[in-house]
Amino acid sequence: MRSKKFVGILAGLFVFALGVPALAQDSYSWDFNEGSGTIVKDQTGQYDAKLGDVRVSSETDSPTGKAGDRSIWPVGGLRVEEETNTLFALADSPVTMEAWVKPGNNSGYMDLMRIGNSLKAGFSNGNMVFSLLGVVDLIVEVQVPLDKNWHHVAYVWEPGVGVRYFLDGQEVGYREEARMPRDFQNTWLSVGSDHTGGSPFFGVMDRFRLHNAVLTANQLDKVAGTVAPALDSTLVAYNFDETASPYASNSANAIPAVAMNPNAKDVAPEFSADTPTGQANDYAMYFDGNDRIMYDDNGTYFFDFIEESFTFQVWLKFNALEQTQARPVFFAYGAGGQGGYSFSFRPSSPAIQVEDAPTQQAGDRSIRPQKGLSVDTSFANLINGPLTIETWLKTDAFAETTDIMRIGNSIKAGFFSNKPVFTMLGIVDVNTTFDVPSDGAWHHVAYAWNPGVGVTFYLDGQEAEFVAATGMPREFTEDGMSVGADHGGNYTLTGLMDRFRVHNAL
Repeated sequence: MRSKKFVGILAGLFVFALGVPALAQDSYSWDFNEGSGTIVKDQTGQYDAKLGDVRVSSETDSPTGKAGDRSIWPVGGLRVEEETNTLFALADSPVTMEAWVKPGNNSGYMDLMRIGNSLKAGFSNGNMVFSLLGVVDLIVEVQVPLDKNWHHVAYVWEPGVGVRYFLDGQEVGYREEARMPRDFQNTWLSVGSDHTGGSPFFGVMDRFRLHNAVLTANQLDKVAGTVAPALDSTLVAYNFDETASPYASNSANAIPAVAMNPNAKDVAPEFSADTPTGQANDYAMYFDGNDRIMYDDNGTYFFDFIEESFTFQVWLKFNALEQTQARPVFFAYGAGGQGGYSFSFRPSSPAIQVEDAPTQQAGDRSIRPQKGLSVDTSFANLINGPLTIETWLKTDAFAETTDIMRIGNSIKAGFFSNKPVFTMLGIVDVNTTFDVPSDGAWHHVAYAWNPGVGVTFYLDGQEAEFVAATGMPREFTEDGMSVGADHGGNYTLTGLMDRFRVHNAL
């Protein structure tokens, strides 16, 4: 089983120092007084922790158990970039994805693979799921056992028909689905995560294969001790026998899979002379929001805190204005906090008022949303519409995804880059083709949803586009409304907002 990670993934902007005097019981303390280099030692000198980390790692464990047969721990994900724009353009083609897995937990969303941000196979709280992203999640209540053994999974999608699910060579579920995926946003295949390294699979993976065909149970690579040869329909087949990225495909298409994890120096904190003591040669660590320190016990389970009581303490100095994460983690135990636990906090990031507004009148102010606003009341009556959302915006650049408003994790208005989008979450993205200028000037945008008919989008008071949409939102999973970000403070508007309004009317 995978070794434990200690002093895990640290995110947020901190000056961080950890240290306690030696006690009668076990005590592990990192004082960070090296002042330079890439390694920090605890007070005993035994436990070297790394500044930064390499998240995708090679493992000697495998389904065959043979010498030289390796697998990967894919946290951080792999990317396969297809340059001819044809190999992974599978919107109308059958797809079979298969892999051997040994999961470490069954919580949250975990991606085994994602193609073009339109097709996904993986798990939802342990249940097997195949997704037409932005259209529908096809979930079956079948889970891979958390028994520390290797298991084979396969997802077989036939466009316009449905998806068959296989576990250890046996068909265990079927979901009929006539809808088709949305247009592909790119020609990337990601393995072990989404395209950004999010929704990672926590566990060990081997023998990942993607086929452009509907395979039967007999055609799957389902025998643990024997690696089946690639088929004519096999697009990529990764056995992960290399000790590091890139990983070679054992198919006719020799496209390597490359780790997406950031460069180690880009995720390493820096030594700082700003410390609680203020004394010479006393150092702390400064984190910029994407930094981390890792200690890997290499499978010895020396730090086995799952069933033991313990105390964690630290000195920190937090700069909320520069904070980039909605939930900074300053200590995690286990694989990224999964299959273990983490200590974190949710900093207060109130929206900042700015003396700038569309009217340009004295006393008229707007806000920079920071981590967004929360309206803690029930809006469940809006699920059946109609609905109009309007606001004034001023920005120099839109992020890849921006939330202007979200209601109950069921309805969302926002942007994909500069293009407005109205979303019935988990059902459909109603996309537009026009851009809202990111020119540093104020612009008015509005979304008018007519249930069962479509959405009319407005820019600066003029109708810009109508997009038909017949679907209806899923049931509310939360009552509240968020403004300028999602419910967790993510996908924040990078600019100013004023005169935000929601109308229960067209």
